[in-house]
Amino acid sequence: MSQKYSNRGEFDLINDMVKRWSNSGVLGDIGDDAALLPFGDDAYQAVTTDMLIQGRHFKPEWSSWADIGYKAIAVNFSDIAAMGGQCDHVFISLGLTEELTSSDHFDHLISGMDEICQKYNCRIDGGDTTRSEMDAIISVTALGRVEKDHTKKRNAAVPGDIVAVTGTLGDAAAALALLSDQTTNSSSNSTKLFEKLHRPEPRIPEGLQFGKKPEVHAMMDLSDGLAGDIRHIMNRSGCGAQIHLDQLPLSDELRYTAELNSWDPENIAARGGDDYELMFTVDADTWENFRNWASRELAVPVTAIGTITEDENELSFLRNHRKVSGDLQSYDHFKSK
Repeated sequence: MSQKYSNRGEFDLINDMVKRWSNSGVLGDIGDDAALLPFGDDAYQAVTTDMLIQGRHFKPEWSSWADIGYKAIAVNFSDIAAMGGQCDHVFISLGLTEELTSSDHFDHLISGMDEICQKYNCRIDGGDTTRSEMDAIISVTALGRVEKDHTKKRNAAVPGDIVAVTGTLGDAAAALALLSDQTTNSSSNSTKLFEKLHRPEPRIPEGLQFGKKPEVHAMMDLSDGLAGDIRHIMNRSGCGAQIHLDQLPLSDELRYTAELNSWDPENIAARGGDDYELMFTVDADTWENFRNWASRELAVPVTAIGTITEDENELSFLRNHRKVSGDLQSYDHFKSK
């Protein structure tokens, strides 16, 4: 790798590519969870793609091949959900190792993919396969539909908005820490943490409902960690944010496992990736009504975790209303080991 890029982070590289590439025909700028293409009078076609590499994104010794297949599709569905859409079609390209094709692992991989597609009424319509000499590679492209009036993007946050998330944060990161470090302590309470890591549920029903709410402004999914992902909304919307660490929604399982291992659970929730929850901003004047509606209508909770500010690109983390020193960073594919 040349010196020019040797110390560049993932998001720096992405920004460079965005500056170079023309996106004529794409509605809006590159940089959302999915691209929007013209698709009839009342809808857009949302297109997203994601690549998973063995040893980097998944390890067969940690996950079953069925779980790997399930997650490979789920992370793409999550991108469509973040746009306020529903998935229709999936295309799968596979770099297959000899070990994978000479055993029943391949059947398990495909069964996991088929399971989640049936669950969300989405068709697998094609793809490509090739031999990989080293590690398995899974690349998924998902196509979905978003009604024009219900589209959500990252660039619509407004100063004063409430920053909110669905579900709980940090569970998958805690499970990954347990798998990565054999000196850590797990328990029966850790089972749900592993479920969140291996089989994340894309928030498609919630994304569709949020799409119908004009008081929901910006939205994206949490894949690389809150500390980094909130910066995407800030950069795209030209604003800042304050995040209250003591308001992050934490599961009982995470709290117990963190206490068992002397971890800071709020730090894990802020930095850890693989949550695949939705992060969104809501007009502050409507927040209480929105929260009441969500508690009645949605299967997962929503939690206010901060506010959008006028200070462009200024991100502050607070605990008990006091600013936390240091800069929390989330996962970076080119810097994280």
